Amino acid sequence: MAIKKLIILTIIIPGFLLTGCKASRIQVEKVTPTVQTLHSEILDVRNCETTEDLHQSLYDFQEVQTKIEIHPTATQIGTGNRMEIPKETNSILLHEIKKAYQPELKEAVIALKETKIHVPADKIHMYQIQWLAKTYHATISFSLDGEAYEASYTYRLEIPQIESSRVMSCTA
Repeated sequence: MAIKKLIILTIIIPGFLLTGCKASRIQVEKVTPTVQTLHSEILDVRNCETTEDLHQSLYDFQEVQTKIEIHPTATQIGTGNRMEIPKETNSILLHEIKKAYQPELKEAVIALKETKIHVPADKIHMYQIQWLAKTYHATISFSLDGEAYEASYTYRLEIPQIESSRVMSCTA
């Protein structure tokens, strides 16, 4: 198995946490994802009782799924003290992580839209769909009440891809 290089990108995203009258910066660390196979399923696309071929994209049948989790506690940078992340701060951090990963989500959606589904007239096309997960484990840094903190997060994209297919007659 080849060893993959870990690429760490740091993106500074200006975000504002209201802590009294102070505004702060939020820094989302981004890394190369781990990729794993989740499961497969059958997509049954029927084009029976018609004389027209069906032309659509996989996007018409499946969606890219996203999940974001932030560890409930953050570590104060410098002291190592831990604190529970306030609910309103957590919401802002979730929003900033979501914004940081918009390019990855957009790329996955475009690939889904470009994956063509073609079913001839009076046929059934069975597609074997393989779901892949791209999981990003990294940290997000932020300020709260004038103190700098860091928390771990996980951003996950679940992406359907066509693995194989077969065509059957509608009369079978």
